[in-house]
Amino acid sequence: MCALTTDQTIHNPGTAVNAALGNPGPDITVVVETSFEHFITKEYQDWLATSPYGRSRAAYMVHSVPEGEVKRLTLSLRERAGYLFVTSASTGFYESFGSSWTGFVDTIAQT
Repeated sequence: MCALTTDQTIHNPGTAVNAALGNPGPDITVVVETSFEHFITKEYQDWLATSPYGRSRAAYMVHSVPEGEVKRLTLSLRERAGYLFVTSASTGFYESFGSSWTGFVDTIAQT
């Protein structure tokens, strides 16, 4: 995973942005901020493919992930986003980490 520096700018629309806004654009953009159920749909994946940001400039936040899917999704998404948060929490996911936190951290730590 990528590490933030003090001089980076982060934009958080929580959505893919128009390609014209991505050049040069902010250093990091949160292009995914949605539930697992929505994230895995073909429609969402097709839309996400329009994002102008590569892995090093993309942040993904996926909530409401079934506990048994957290590891698999995390392993998959760390190839697509340099900044990642995956949680099983379906409420309060901005205020807490959910029961999947330790598994998520362990998965991120794997090389």
